[in-house]
Parts: sequence; C-alpha cells; structure tokens
Amino acid sequence: MPLPTQQWRFVGNAGFSPASAESVLNAIYTLGTSSTYADGSSRTPGSGSAATWSRYQNGGVTEAVYATPATTTALAQRFIFAGVDTGSPTPTMASPDVFATGYLMASVNKNSGAFNAWDAALPFTSGQFHGYYNFWNTSHGIGAVRMFECQEAVYLVIGRDNGQSQHVAVGAWLDPGSTNDADAESDGRLYGVYTSGGNSPVGPMTGTATAANAWMTHGGSNNAEHTTVFLPGGATLLALFRDSELNATNAHTGRLTSGRRTYFNEKILLTTNTAPNNAVGSLRDMAFFGYGITGQRLTSSSSGGVVGHIIAERVESENESIILFRNA
Repeated sequence: MPLPTQQWRFVGNAGFSPASAESVLNAIYTLGTSSTYADGSSRTPGSGSAATWSRYQNGGVTEAVYATPATTTALAQRFIFAGVDTGSPTPTMASPDVFATGYLMASVNKNSGAFNAWDAALPFTSGQFHGYYNFWNTSHGIGAVRMFECQEAVYLVIGRDNGQSQHVAVGAWLDPGSTNDADAESDGRLYGVYTSGGNSPVGPMTGTATAANAWMTHGGSNNAEHTTVFLPGGATLLALFRDSELNATNAHTGRLTSGRRTYFNEKILLTTNTAPNNAVGSLRDMAFFGYGITGQRLTSSSSGGVVGHIIAERVESENESIILFRNA
C-alpha cells in the first residue's frame, strides 16, 4: 500500500566560499537549522517537514553534519554528510566509491543509535550503515547549497558558479508500493542514497536514462552517479536505474499538463539496473516537470497555494527538471 504523502518544502539557499568541504558542510548546517523557509514562513526543526540537524567539529573544523528526520520511522533512519580537506580518516565507503580529501560524501543509517563518529564503521553506533557516496569536490569552485526537505528525506542541490549542479538525496525517498518482506523493510519503506557523482554535474533529468550522469541512475565506477537502496532486512545495497520504457524517451521542453491545462503527475519508476530490470518502486511525491530553474515554485491560481518546488539540471537557466510536491 502507498506510504504517507510527503510534503516537500524549499528551505532556501546558502552560499559558500571558499570551495572547501568544511565550507559546504557549514552551508548545509546553516540551512538545516534555519527558523524560516525560503518563502518566509516559519520552520521548526523536528516538526512538520523539518529534520533536526547537528554538526560535528574536530578542533573547531566542521567534518560532518547529520540529521534526524521529522518523522521517526520504525527503523529510526538518520542522514549524514561528511568530508575533510586534509587528513587521513577511514570512513566506510559504498562500493565502488573511494575516500579522498576534498570530497563531500552522503549516507543514511537505519536502526540508528546515538552519533558515534562519522568515520566509524557504524557512525550511529548501531544498525545498518549504507556507506558513503561522493557527491561534490573542491575543484567545482564556490557556489551555493539549496535544500529541499520532506518528513522522511532530504534533497540537496549544490550549484556551481557556471550554472551546473551536483545532486544528492538521502532517506526514504522511494515507495516500494508493497509490504512484502522481499520488497520493503518491516516499516514498508526503502532507504537509500542518490548522488549525481563526485566529479561530473548532473546529466539529463528526463528522457533517456542511459546517458552519462543521467539523473537517478547508477554507474559502476568511482565518483560516478549512484542510486542504491538497502535490500530489505539487511545491509546489502541494491543498485537502481530510472526506468526508460515507461518514462519519456525525449526531453520534456514544455510544461506537463493535460488538455485542460491542469498539472499532470507522471510517476517516476525505478528498477533494478540489470536485466530483467524488475520494478523496485516509485519516487515519493516527485514527477517530471519539463523545463524550469532550481528554486522556482509552481503555484495554483485557483487555490492560491504552492503546488510544488522545482529542481532542475541547472541553477541559472531553464533546463530539464522535476517537481517536488508540496501537498499542503
């Protein structure tokens, strides 16, 4: 059965300079602890869609930020983003990525205990740790972090000065549509990590799912795009691939509407990334949008409310995009 509807909110954007792992982590923390959303409305960490964020500093230098989502699911998931500009820590990586200084990493833990250490085998003391994937490095230069959040997941867009962007999502962002033990965790969810990769900007967000660095796909090399969830009941990871049969084969260059000019919600299905490409689930309250700019929002003239928030391939000009639904 479907999981609870998620209410995506745009927290805002926080610039960072210099181009360092610490600088980006501090920008994430600034957004995570914000008392307002981008539209000026009140935001209370631990309530509604807002996670509760903490920061780990080593000798005054930020090395990790981590969060407990607003909805505490039965498997007690927690998010973490980490990285250092110097030093030789030994964090647990998710294959095939390898650790390197100057890179930022993201992960999720289920059946979590208290925070232990970001580079420990179990950063949250207990449970199952996904392992880190890289999602940004200092060669990309200065820019800004944009944070989107819902009750059970967070989506970050790290925009570069040249308009390109790195994407990362962690949490329960995939709905298996089944409560069978082989399809879902005991709480009916799937937990995982998506990154557009540690080196290249995000590629096509609509159309073919086989292009290099395409959105929500999985590459088999270090610093490539990665999309994985825990296999239910354990710590093994399942690689996923945006379905290219049911999704459009050409980029959406307009706004997706019905003949009556109302918004058309096209579900985004993820499958296993090897034959026979079995369906695994659909993205929670996300849909293809057409062309847009990250940070835009779609509003309803009839109700005056916000329909959803736009995440695009680029941050300075219209390009392929998706919508995260507000549902409130």
